[in-house]
Amino acid sequence: MRTTQRASLTLGALLVAAAFPALATATTGTCTITSVSAHILAGGPGNLDLPPITVAAGVAMPVEFDEASGSFSLSRDVWASMFGSVGAGGPTGFGPNNFLIMAPGTVRGTIDAGGNITLPGFEFTFGTDACEPPKNSYPLTTNLDSSLQLLTLGLTPVEVQGNALDFSTGSVTLFGADAIPAPCLSSALVSAMSLTCTLSPIPDRSKLPAALAMTKLVGVGKIGKPLPTEQPTKPDTGDALTLNAVIAPGGAKLDFTTPVFVRVADGSGVDLVFLEVPAGKLTPKGKAYLVNDLDGSVLLVLVGQKSSGTVSSTTGGTVRFTRTKKAVKLAARLHGLDLSGLGASSSLTIAVGPYTVTAPFTKYRARSPGHKGR
Repeated sequence: MRTTQRASLTLGALLVAAAFPALATATTGTCTITSVSAHILAGGPGNLDLPPITVAAGVAMPVEFDEASGSFSLSRDVWASMFGSVGAGGPTGFGPNNFLIMAPGTVRGTIDAGGNITLPGFEFTFGTDACEPPKNSYPLTTNLDSSLQLLTLGLTPVEVQGNALDFSTGSVTLFGADAIPAPCLSSALVSAMSLTCTLSPIPDRSKLPAALAMTKLVGVGKIGKPLPTEQPTKPDTGDALTLNAVIAPGGAKLDFTTPVFVRVADGSGVDLVFLEVPAGKLTPKGKAYLVNDLDGSVLLVLVGQKSSGTVSSTTGGTVRFTRTKKAVKLAARLHGLDLSGLGASSSLTIAVGPYTVTAPFTKYRARSPGHKGR
């Protein structure tokens, strides 16, 4: 082969590797299932953890990951090939059977140094022979995730919690949930799947992107006057909470067009404020995504609205996320709240789609009624 031809081929190979770095650095492997189960998390019959579907134990789900970029993908092809359109099934423990059905396809997401694996848009179908067709099969589009997720069933907050990757054993538990209409019951419910599997090979933690983190969290609470006994002619704005923080995305792909949740909990983990910004309500403006809600018609306060008897404060406020070169700055001011339980030991959770981060307040102070200035 001529030297010029060899040089051209070498250059071509380098260009391909540069254009498609995942092809050159990605690692293929499996995540072998040790346990998989269906769950009912809210609504319908109430919370139910159904027994593991034992026939699926030992199924090796193909995976691929790239440590440098933090990309991670999982294929459903083996499951679809083994169990077909009927799915893998097992008894519920109280009579009927349940089934988990997966169509072929690969779902792509992320992995980080905290052991968080996130697979947005993971589709599966929950089936049950407790109901007659067509109300016996329900497709779900979930975020299959090893970390905390927040979602809702109507106005009810729902938490989903997996287990991060254990870098010594390779074990990880992925949880995905979605609301579905009432099967053969009278109300909708949140159905979920938990999948525990052993990853092989195990990624090198030191080579993965950092986990999502939140720092410099400062809160100021402005405590309003007690609510009147009768509905006032001028809306009462209750207590107001100002929040400022810096969010380092790490390997997370934050998409502010997805649902966003703001949750404040006390020192024991009890929700004081749980607020939803519905998908698409954060408007892009330059490097920022923001929403300004004057009357509570956009920001949904599911927990924490200030109320007394039949009188309630008017909720609303402003939420802004501003992208900088290496971080995202949060600035929010929310009113219509009850901040009586909020203190220095409280924490803030921000969820952007499937990605969730929690941090304690670095500083919190409350201003009493009548206080002027900052």
